[in-house]
Amino acid sequence: MFEAEDVLYLKCDESVTLKSQAIFAAIMRTPLALIQSQSQVLQAELDDPRLDPRFDMLARNGRRLLELVNQVLDLSNIGRRISQAIKQTEH
Repeated sequence: MFEAEDVLYLKCDESVTLKSQAIFAAIMRTPLALIQSQSQVLQAELDDPRLDPRFDMLARNGRRLLELVNQVLDLSNIGRRISQAIKQTEH
């Protein structure tokens, strides 16, 4: 059985993990969103068809990077849930 201190430690550990994930998400997603929005504005302002492939590449790579950030967060959540399940079955 868990002692009160063990439960408190696990809750604190989970809280720190969730906060870390939120900070990571904000650190990565905010600049990505700004880059993507500014590239769209710049593309509209320049209106040069010769630059469209470059802007398309920028948008595509930005979306891909955002997908990777989301995958990292998903894997982190899966790992945390597996860890919690293992801890619960051990006790």
